[in-house]
Amino acid sequence: MFISCFTHSEGVEVSEKSGCMVKERIAFYLKLMNLNFEWSDEHNAFLVPYEISGHRHIVIISWSDTWIVIRTGILMKDEIPQGYREELYKKLLQANHDYYEFAYDMDAEGNIGFSEDIFVPALTFDVFWEEFNVIPIAVKYFWERIIPSLGEAKAPTKTDWIYI
Repeated sequence: MFISCFTHSEGVEVSEKSGCMVKERIAFYLKLMNLNFEWSDEHNAFLVPYEISGHRHIVIISWSDTWIVIRTGILMKDEIPQGYREELYKKLLQANHDYYEFAYDMDAEGNIGFSEDIFVPALTFDVFWEEFNVIPIAVKYFWERIIPSLGEAKAPTKTDWIYI
């Protein structure tokens, strides 16, 4: 499969050559990992559908000249029960502290996600594999340890949304 190159359009200038090299390497690594993925022109990112603890998530891989960001949305703000918010946020921060690679975060709308990053010059298969694979581990921890610890909570209606 041929992957065309592009110039990043979010205010960070990426040369055709460096942008293309990163894009081709990430596509190659995703193939080595036997993952289904697609390129999204709309988001200038790879989209990787992933089933974790019975929930379908979309892992997004984007980059600038300096950083590669791998992230996924976990729970939309509207899905977080009002009575659990403060306790949920405490548990997420505690998990970030207790598990060194965990990086739960929140976007501007209040949706909960998880992000990892890689310094572009450090991009090797081993580094990419490690950073990518923290996501299913952390999301599984979220669904199987954090959410049940909050008591009765209804299942979310949507987990496969684009978290950028």
